[in-house]
Amino acid sequence: MPGEQAHVPKPEYDRKPADTGQTALHRHPRCHDLSGNPLLSPRPEGDCRRSRKRRSTAAHNTLAFLFVRRRVYAEHLHVGRPQRGDQTPGFVLMTPKPQRPGLADRYRSADARLSALPGNLRGTLWILVAGLFFTVMVTLIKVLGERLHVAEIILIRQMVMAAIVAPMIISGLPGSLATHRPSLHVVRIMCASTAMLAGFTAIIHLPLADATAISFSKTFFITIFAIFFLGETVGRHRWAATAIGFIGVMIILRPGGDTGIDLYAGLAVLSAACAAVVMIVIRKLSQHERPVTILTYQAVFVGLIMLPIALYHWRTPTLWELGLLAVVGMVSWAGQMCSIRAFRAGEASALAALDYVRLLYATVIGFLVFGDLPAVATYAGAMLIIAGSLYTVWREAQLGKRIATRDGVRADPP
Repeated sequence: MPGEQAHVPKPEYDRKPADTGQTALHRHPRCHDLSGNPLLSPRPEGDCRRSRKRRSTAAHNTLAFLFVRRRVYAEHLHVGRPQRGDQTPGFVLMTPKPQRPGLADRYRSADARLSALPGNLRGTLWILVAGLFFTVMVTLIKVLGERLHVAEIILIRQMVMAAIVAPMIISGLPGSLATHRPSLHVVRIMCASTAMLAGFTAIIHLPLADATAISFSKTFFITIFAIFFLGETVGRHRWAATAIGFIGVMIILRPGGDTGIDLYAGLAVLSAACAAVVMIVIRKLSQHERPVTILTYQAVFVGLIMLPIALYHWRTPTLWELGLLAVVGMVSWAGQMCSIRAFRAGEASALAALDYVRLLYATVIGFLVFGDLPAVATYAGAMLIIAGSLYTVWREAQLGKRIATRDGVRADPP
């Protein structure tokens, strides 16, 4: 109609929403597509720049959250880069966790704590552990002896022990083979070989408690042989103790029984006698030879003596038996080292009685493993042997203190 303004339709992006709940469409001059057409935004407020700002703020908050979380985790581990003043470091260096102490460090720490104990207490601990090692050794020998010959067991045992002490032997060559008493070495090697053959054979065929009780008679054989080899004077007290121990051995052997003296019990007595000769010879050799020389001759030549006997009776051991043979060699060496440490730390008079704890070990292990229960006569004879041995040790300790007091020397160590 004339006088009325012509109705021009507004662009779609400038329309206001009707009462249908629709959202207004807004346009920004820089918001267009590749063809130049404006882009429509369904947002009721703000523009594209405001939308990008919101998106960047959200990303920043996410990164800040992750960074704070990482820093808290680093502080929880008690690691990180040192701060300057009140400033917070822009990044955190993650250092590795401290490693646990190695086996050598723990061994040195335990040895240091053990060295702080009194000498006799340290010797007591070492002698108890040594007795356990020796009892485990004879138990494994008894198990292996059911199929393998005793010479084969001794040969592999000597090989394992030689391998353990090989660094000491090699480092001492050729001086470790130099000797001034070859005849004494021959006597020692022959007696040691006989003691092992007879003693291990007795262990295989006798109950552990019986064989262990008879082995304690070595003390009385040392008293007798010291007269002939060392020229020592034996008084009536030592002879009385020796007689008591001999009666105890006879009670265990039971020569008046139905079957007479048991052959294997006789071998156990022979082993104790040969072991006593070995102790006397070692006492003589220690005055002229170095310890590494004595150790080298035993480790090498005892194995050479057992080699032909073992080859004649050879039976190829299984993997399980090889493992047990290796353990026999290792516990034998460990028992000897513990005994050396025991008598180096404490007084012999204070530790001699504790060596008889092996009879208790042998009784318990023999019953649990083999079902052996010693007879009453075995305990009676063992008590006499132990009583005679303890009396001998006590008497020698008293004589030593009297001599030391008379000469003005302190008898007991500080």
